[in-house]
Amino acid sequence: MLLLENERYLIECTLKIGTYPKDGPRLSFEQGLMPLLDVIKKGESVYEIRNGTASLIIEDFIEYENSIMFLLKYSDGKKSDPSFANLKTGESRVVKKEKGEGIAVSSHLLVSKVPNPDFPGFYDALLEEVPGITRTLIGSAFNRFLSIEVEYTFVRKSSGNEVQCRPLIDLQLNMSHNIDDCLKGGILTGFVAVQHAQSGALDEDGELKVYESRLVIKAKKSKKDYKDKIMKAIKYATENKYQKLTIKYRDENKRQKSLDMSTSRDALKESFFSKVKKIRLSNPIMECQDEFHPELCKKMKENLSDMS
Repeated sequence: MLLLENERYLIECTLKIGTYPKDGPRLSFEQGLMPLLDVIKKGESVYEIRNGTASLIIEDFIEYENSIMFLLKYSDGKKSDPSFANLKTGESRVVKKEKGEGIAVSSHLLVSKVPNPDFPGFYDALLEEVPGITRTLIGSAFNRFLSIEVEYTFVRKSSGNEVQCRPLIDLQLNMSHNIDDCLKGGILTGFVAVQHAQSGALDEDGELKVYESRLVIKAKKSKKDYKDKIMKAIKYATENKYQKLTIKYRDENKRQKSLDMSTSRDALKESFFSKVKKIRLSNPIMECQDEFHPELCKKMKENLSDMS
């Protein structure tokens, strides 16, 4: 995915502050995430992966009254050197990496300090969508830093022994939108039904087996009557014993998207999904920022307020 210099996509997320081990006490935001700020201040927020050939660095942070913004930088020494080509002649050039360098990108992550009133320990968050900087990688880095920086104790009820514990961070998708929110302004394009094989041997020796069967259903492109089409697809999938249905659509930003749901009768009203928001910027943003982008920070704060 190529990043444009005047637009970004924001992924609505939920940051969960849990405890390891699981029977540990519930930790507050101050106990669970704020120690990361000390790690950053000490310059120790470098998380190396793949035998040191790639790394995620928490470059900096901004603490607001009700949220914290992190600037994340990911670099990969195994990625090919970047190329540039003349738009008219096609003549190209390659910029060579120097020793110890990697292809780099950056991302902004904004986390609310205010917990979800219905789900203690869960906090709204927005992540700038950038290839390579995944929710899983961020969670692994945060947990690594916190495991070194923080150590709490509690008395285990079953044994009465004092046990060490630490925060456990999980950056999840914010599954708070129904099908109407996701398809608003978009176009339904089709479905993929999946059926897991009951007895999938293709030969007597069982050397070849069918793991699953997929049925691709095309839909006449339209912004209307999408619920009727979804219900027809669910009915067909259920009657023919398909266990999973993926909805294919083009969102309001003309990006190809998909939604996974079950084939139960109430799946349409019981299913909730995450959402990605498109942000347009008047000032260009680089693929790898050494500093926070003020305009993006402002718009992320505005969008975070809309989530609550």
